[in-house]
Amino acid sequence: MTVTLTPVPGTEACVAQVAELTRAAYAGSDPVDGLPVPDGARDTAASVAAQVDAGCRLWLACLDGRPVGALRSRPVPHAPSPTHLVERISVLPAWRGRAVAARAVALLEDALAAEGVHRTEVHAVVERGLAPVYPPLGYLPVAHWPSPDKPLSEVTLRRELRHPRTPAVARPAREPAIGWPVSWFAGPAGFPTLAVCTGRGSVATRTAAHRRLARTVTGGAVWLGVDVWPVDPAPLLTAPVRAAAVALWPAAPATVRAHLVPRELHPDALALWRRIRKETTG
Repeated sequence: MTVTLTPVPGTEACVAQVAELTRAAYAGSDPVDGLPVPDGARDTAASVAAQVDAGCRLWLACLDGRPVGALRSRPVPHAPSPTHLVERISVLPAWRGRAVAARAVALLEDALAAEGVHRTEVHAVVERGLAPVYPPLGYLPVAHWPSPDKPLSEVTLRRELRHPRTPAVARPAREPAIGWPVSWFAGPAGFPTLAVCTGRGSVATRTAAHRRLARTVTGGAVWLGVDVWPVDPAPLLTAPVRAAAVALWPAAPATVRAHLVPRELHPDALALWRRIRKETTG
């Protein structure tokens, strides 16, 4: 099967097609319930046309000639070298699992590089488990920031198009370096959700200590991600069971709001990384 990527003009028909593909791809795409609806699920022809008017370019991904996805790119203003943001990466549900998105992104990078673009960036919503998707494609996290219109956290990941496409290590960016890191783990039966916070410090140093402590407490704890808080989170992590620096919940991570949407507890908290395990909330 062959994936191709074609730039499409901002005509009324093409704009409507891209909007329809994007809505269908984003609808019900979250790996867990309870998160705000993705913007792509609400795309309309009018909203896509407005992006085109603002300088966004539309691209159609086809599998053996059949349209199965779409994506967009636009220049990043004031970047130190020519940079484009790649966004609304969409593949219809029936065609996922065939590396269509990865191939489409690679084809877009090649097209942009041929035009003199030096870098591409993506913005990934951490709570949706999207951050680990991009390092295997050669993207490195460079900045974490709060979503401006939702209680979610985002990370900017960047790839240098002048370098070989080499998979990168999937981990948070080095900043924000100091705060109160909270590491999340999937624990054993009975307490499948653990949060560990051992005080203020660097994310990298504290996360390593958290892993050791979680293994000591539960034995088989699996790391799910890390947040950083501007204040001591202990008073807000209202877990049923607490043991020193460890908070435990007798519920799946997807049902623990502090793990699902930490910015609901404190607007300046940031989820830096999530490994989302497929699970149901019912």
